Amino acid sequence: MKNSKILRRITAIITLAVTAVTLCGCADGCKKSESKKDNTYVEKEIGDMLKAETPYKIVLPEDATSTEEYSAEQIAYYYEQVGGKQMQIVKGGDPEVTETSSLISLGDTSAYVAAEKKHGKVDLSEDALNADGFAIFTYGNNVFINAYNDRGIMYGAFEFIEHTFGVKFLTEDYTHVPSSSKITLYSYDKTYRPAFKQRAYLNTSVFSKKYEYVAHMRFNTDYCIMPENMGGSTKWHEFGNPAHTFPAIVEFNDYLGDDGEIQMPYRDAFAHTGEGEEMKTNKGSDGTVLDLCYTSGIKDDGTGDTTTEKTAFKLVTDSLKAIIREDETSEWYMLGQADRPNGCPCDRCKDARNKYEASGLMIRFVNAVNAEIQRWIKQENLDRNINFCLFAYDYTERAPLDGKGNILDKTVIPADNVYIKYAPIHSIYYYALDDARQNDETKGVYESWAKVTSHLMTWTYGAWYDESFWYYPTMQTFADTLKLLYKSGNEYTFLQTAYYEKNMYQYNIEAYVMSKMFWNLDADVEAIRNEFLYYYFGEDAYRNMVDFHRIIDMNYAAIANDGGVMLSYAGNFWSDKYWKIQTMNNLVDLFENSIVAVRANGNLSADQKAAYVANLERAALMPMYMRVYNAKRYGMDEENVKKLATEWVELAEKYGVQKTGENAALTIEAFKIKYGVG
Repeated sequence: MKNSKILRRITAIITLAVTAVTLCGCADGCKKSESKKDNTYVEKEIGDMLKAETPYKIVLPEDATSTEEYSAEQIAYYYEQVGGKQMQIVKGGDPEVTETSSLISLGDTSAYVAAEKKHGKVDLSEDALNADGFAIFTYGNNVFINAYNDRGIMYGAFEFIEHTFGVKFLTEDYTHVPSSSKITLYSYDKTYRPAFKQRAYLNTSVFSKKYEYVAHMRFNTDYCIMPENMGGSTKWHEFGNPAHTFPAIVEFNDYLGDDGEIQMPYRDAFAHTGEGEEMKTNKGSDGTVLDLCYTSGIKDDGTGDTTTEKTAFKLVTDSLKAIIREDETSEWYMLGQADRPNGCPCDRCKDARNKYEASGLMIRFVNAVNAEIQRWIKQENLDRNINFCLFAYDYTERAPLDGKGNILDKTVIPADNVYIKYAPIHSIYYYALDDARQNDETKGVYESWAKVTSHLMTWTYGAWYDESFWYYPTMQTFADTLKLLYKSGNEYTFLQTAYYEKNMYQYNIEAYVMSKMFWNLDADVEAIRNEFLYYYFGEDAYRNMVDFHRIIDMNYAAIANDGGVMLSYAGNFWSDKYWKIQTMNNLVDLFENSIVAVRANGNLSADQKAAYVANLERAALMPMYMRVYNAKRYGMDEENVKKLATEWVELAEKYGVQKTGENAALTIEAFKIKYGVG
């Protein structure tokens, strides 16, 4: 498609290898990701689709949605790419369904209705499919895909493309598409259900709104509101910053005076110190207004003061009413505190934090806002279902419980349509949230939130944001953390990684693994990882890439034993004690040797060689960066340090690398200045 580099294997030996891996899952016993409840289902071979007596065609409902049309187009496109034959798409009609007919039905077609009578009723309810799931079954030679919503139809089409055609959606710009003279159709009778209604791994492709990639990964997130032809939106309102939204709901600068202070009539509504004429606006280290004052306009009983003007409560509710009126479709609104390490320092807020915890203070404010918005919706006879979400982040991470685990006050229990998004930014990202080795700031905190509310979402983290080309693994946490979240009925799970530079290999492979885990919590993480390695780097590089991950994992296991894996002041995971020069040279050599092997393979086309080499070179940027990072600690002189840095820069610039970390100053230009390159 337009946003994917479609590359095809054309030799018999490679095609056979791919077929073997596709049927088994991947080399080394990789398992196919599927719904847990269907793990006992045994597939049976139906036949070769390319040799069907009647050519296969896709049937759609007469009133097919744009997503159903897109899904059909994807199936037809990849069928032709893999097998060289076109597939007709037909809308409406009443095609005869027999065991020998050759139909692929999407949605509520007449063919589906007829087949379901023979197959038996399929539960396509929201609860059964957790909104985005889908069902696939076969009757004779025919395939039927249906779902609760359009996203499910689309995901079902992608599952069929991957499982039957052998296509692998790997990254934003690389899709593995085999070329084959045979496409074997196996029987289906499965229901696929995501563990979480909303889910995402935030890498650069998601942040940059690469719609086709997000669709192929089956992510459903407010960070990439999907177009109607790709399943449509989950109906989050789009603020400029999807997370820290209060500064967008209330424009802080609109209330500033010429002296840089919030104008006196409004000063109490914003973070401040002092009282009366002595009141001063509190600002962050960057000189801007810290945040709102979240006790402003909140009465002792936790309700909002609707009669007093110029309070934070009144500013927020008035603004939200205007936003909700203008946005006629959104159902989810994020009410996120400013991205600061602390809240308003006024005496009123200090007292509230002492009584309710910082998180309880925020819940009281959002509960009051919610009550006023719901009252207003009813008064205005608006047919709207509005949900609010607030952060448990940084200084508000801890749940409002006392030392015995009891809820501090009834006013800190979130309302029925108020959700908590727990974001443990101070956790040790190398460990799962419930790992016994997790730090005290994080250990047991998520579980404590489950005592306060069942409406939970999570925002976890997985990168060294200052040095993002340094490989800091988190795949080993996926299974345990996701199962913990699933048990609590988590609505939305989200992992933030490096979202500002697409050429960071780790955040492509981990996104692929997590995309599969979202649909099967019991899937084998290592097996999914190896599947990616096989198809992304090719057979010639596969073993070396497995070794790369083995060495990385072995080193981090040693670091964990020494207690150095955290990103805080106590961490030393980057130390040359663990990443010796010989180790780093060996890691870089694995990529260089793989490139040599790929180029020497006479069975690969020039295009396929170039693609594998490009994938290897991009991935090699990580170990090469790690080697430069410790070069001086290895005792290298300035000339050799500069040589290694120059090699990295030349390769990075070849692929358009712009950033090395999250901060605005962490650019490739800054790297060049640091090492005297160019």
